[in-house]
Amino acid sequence: MKGEKAMNLTIDISFLNPTSVLKELKILEAIEDNEKLTQKELSSLINVAPSMINQYLGDMENRGLLTRRYISIKNVTYHISKEGIDRKNYLLMSYLYELIKYYNFAKQNIESFFKKIEEKKLQSILLYGAGEVAETLITIKETRKDSNFKILAILDDDSQKHGKDILGCEIISPSRIFEYTADALIITSMAFEDKIKARLSELNYPEEKLINVLASNGILDSH
Repeated sequence: MKGEKAMNLTIDISFLNPTSVLKELKILEAIEDNEKLTQKELSSLINVAPSMINQYLGDMENRGLLTRRYISIKNVTYHISKEGIDRKNYLLMSYLYELIKYYNFAKQNIESFFKKIEEKKLQSILLYGAGEVAETLITIKETRKDSNFKILAILDDDSQKHGKDILGCEIISPSRIFEYTADALIITSMAFEDKIKARLSELNYPEEKLINVLASNGILDSH
């Protein structure tokens, strides 16, 4: 919004992508929890090739983060060292710190998004997509004391989600869309945006009511 100064955040994405840093944290946590894990089990747990696990373990052993003990030629156990525990704790705290920064960054942007909704005097909203974005929107909305719009329900194509809820907001079939009188519908999925729009078109839902929360377009940009 005009006149508002954007928050200057330097965000380290190394923990939010499947990088070596995050994999290192996961390996150290896994070994601390169960020293009898095999390389194959670690590979499946961390979701990397067994050959890569061997490289990670070798590197950590060279750095003194863990030791390996040979019970037999084919039977090896891994043991986290004091340095490994210290490293794991450091990585875990760094990971949590980055998550908090991301949450605050997302919260600021969603607050701005909600202000646009309120400026347009939209009082009743439907969400389409019962995933993390929808849950984040509902969570942050619940923290706002003076929010003057209501999220009526969440539409989702997955029939296994129907009848369940996210923080008290019911998940329903898109076929029930006209049971609700909504001022706007927020698409909460970028990956399935085209599919969602096609489904709404089949249902003859007014296109002018659509908002993509990730693009912040549509009705919010109209005058």
